[in-house]
Amino acid sequence: MARIRTLKPEFFHSKKLAKCSPLARLLFAALMQLADREGRLRWIPMQVHAHAFPYESVDIAALVGELISIGSVSLYAVGHDEYLWLPRFTLHQRVKSNEAESRLPQPPDTSSDGAQCAPPVRTELTEVAPIGGVGIGKLEQGTGNREQGTNGASAPVLIPLGNYTRGDGPYEGQQAFPMASEALAQLQAPKPSDADRVWAAWREQNPTARKSPTAGQRKTIRARLKDYSVEELADYFRWLREAPHKRAVFCRTEGHDGFKSTMLPGNCDERMTWVAEWKADGAIKARPTEADGSARNYVQHSWLESALIIKAERERLAPDAVTVEMAKKHPQLGGMPEWAILEAVNKAREAVRG
Repeated sequence: MARIRTLKPEFFHSKKLAKCSPLARLLFAALMQLADREGRLRWIPMQVHAHAFPYESVDIAALVGELISIGSVSLYAVGHDEYLWLPRFTLHQRVKSNEAESRLPQPPDTSSDGAQCAPPVRTELTEVAPIGGVGIGKLEQGTGNREQGTNGASAPVLIPLGNYTRGDGPYEGQQAFPMASEALAQLQAPKPSDADRVWAAWREQNPTARKSPTAGQRKTIRARLKDYSVEELADYFRWLREAPHKRAVFCRTEGHDGFKSTMLPGNCDERMTWVAEWKADGAIKARPTEADGSARNYVQHSWLESALIIKAERERLAPDAVTVEMAKKHPQLGGMPEWAILEAVNKAREAVRG
């Protein structure tokens, strides 16, 4: 929940903040509103983005990385949860006496005046002071309360900028917050493998399927990729779901359209001929593209969806009140294509309704 905070005139003349981009400086002001009375807040990128930049599409992680690089913000972890902390917050803010006490865990090694004052924290890579650290890393095993609290819970840990690598997810092995000049490049999702592309095509026809394939499913996909291309398998999945062919209809109605049955070598070999005939008849249309011929990508336009949801919640609008006309009045709309506007409106309606 955002709070009313004081912004001093010196904020605009800070030489330290001047090293950051204008958007990073604006984000710092927004973080002060999100922080509790101790200058702490949960690091949930989507929530921070929604508050600070509801109408813009920005790389919120890169902006936080800029603030971390100058020591104005630190990121620490307790267990699997990550938090942001503004070290000088309590020195510059007069918090109302009736504001609730902080319920967030205390950052590691902080003194009463808000300054960090502890000896270095050792990681497997090197030994460095926990100033301007980010994220959680893999600590060497030890005894005592340095890595673990007295009750067995994980103690807060700060890891220096550049030493933290993610352990799972699409950014596995990448630095969580590299220096701002490298952040955009390093935080991009890696190019999906052919097996991932096949699974994405399967999920397109089977939305209830799991987000990523199991090890066994991935092995099966790789085996079929020895004989067929990603595009051929994608067309096969569409044939199975949409074609009026009697065998496709039988599979759909009798429950023989599951992944295991679909990917059996004999079934693939038999049905690919029918898929080719169906495609030759023009049943499979080319996927929609942008004016320049590139494939449509809704992700780059999804900021409008977030903006519409925020507006609907603030003004307590009914789902049907979120319209294309309302979306087109957004000052940052620019040249967004009609299909993206319509999809953003539909998704925003679903979110408001649900």
